[in-house]
Amino acid sequence: MIREATPEDIPELNKILNAPGVIEGATMDTCAHMDAGVVLDMGGVVLTNGVGGFLLIPTEPEEYEAHMFFLPEGRGKHAIKAAKEGLGIMFDKYKARKITARIPLSNIASRRLTKQIGFNSVGTGPSDYGVGIFESEFYEVTECPR
Repeated sequence: MIREATPEDIPELNKILNAPGVIEGATMDTCAHMDAGVVLDMGGVVLTNGVGGFLLIPTEPEEYEAHMFFLPEGRGKHAIKAAKEGLGIMFDKYKARKITARIPLSNIASRRLTKQIGFNSVGTGPSDYGVGIFESEFYEVTECPR
């Protein structure tokens, strides 16, 4: 079951987020280091199911950009279930109006998952990931796909 992370969860979540095979999908950089605590500090939401989760970064009032991260054992049907539960939290508790995502075209698995959980593609184009610009697909969801 997905739940909101607390500050006490951050060290373990950072281990998952920065694990080999996970960090590359989140940042497109094998040398990067991400800190889920920064998302909480900036007023974002961090959701976890113990083997991964979602970083939801505020972009506008009631709008968030989603970033997913899962260890191999949390992918597939487990990630789909967690994502749908997470969208429920965001739309019900946080009253999100829109959640967006951007995924490099090369990350086929993440693009497939994003569509399976109810996001709609709104186009493709270049996106800056901080380590370079990658051709990406852009997604959004404006209601909880229950």
